[in-house]
Amino acid sequence: MELQYVKAMEQYGLKESQLSDDAKVGISTIKQSLKGVKLNESRGQKVSPKVIQKIKANDKWVYYEILDMVNETDENE
Repeated sequence: MELQYVKAMEQYGLKESQLSDDAKVGISTIKQSLKGVKLNESRGQKVSPKVIQKIKANDKWVYYEILDMVNETDENE
């Protein structure tokens, strides 16, 4: 699964430590969800669409947090 926030971090030369706390929380949630996906797949279990949607939603959220930071448009600080 390709994650938009990873591409954005590479594009803008950012490290996780440079991101806002909100973005860090989103990344942590994504990483935890991906661990669960890998565990389920290793057990031969299917991953529910709800889990995939959760990952995509958090990815989108972190991506927009990065864009807000880069473009200095974050109005929710």
